[in-house]
Amino acid sequence: MSSLLWNIVVSTMLLQGGSQSYIAEGPAMQPNIYAEDRLTVVTATEKDIERGDIIVFQSPENEKIFVKRVVGLPGEKIKIKGDQLYINNKVIKEPYIQAAIKKAKAEGHVYNITDYNGGNKKIPQHHFFVLGDNRSNSMDSRMFGTISIQKVKGEVTAIQGRKLNSTH
Repeated sequence: MSSLLWNIVVSTMLLQGGSQSYIAEGPAMQPNIYAEDRLTVVTATEKDIERGDIIVFQSPENEKIFVKRVVGLPGEKIKIKGDQLYINNKVIKEPYIQAAIKKAKAEGHVYNITDYNGGNKKIPQHHFFVLGDNRSNSMDSRMFGTISIQKVKGEVTAIQGRKLNSTH
């Protein structure tokens, strides 16, 4: 298994009352989640999940557990060009990665080096398109496709005891 894949795996599930706790590994969600951050995850239904939410799910390719951000919802078309996300051909603002994009531009490069063009292909019903916040160092829907709601373990609601800010 590639080291990139291992770097983005989320592991160590512990049951805690109504929520689950996971420990993040690797850089795929930086600058918002770092390796060793403890994630509090609550069960989420399909109608609970919105664009910008961070979810924990089982990989569609194997048994590994991942953490990524939902950027695309059922019925939408996705395109990623450089540092810009498009949904149904409209530019989408992503406040959670703007500081990293600005830093990359100041250093003379783009933040995201892996473009994606879904063309006219819509995200299937009951599926989500997910991306790591560290776009150039993340295995996500650009590589393994959309995530079925059946693979979703839950939504991240806190990181090491700090509550997540709403992104929608």
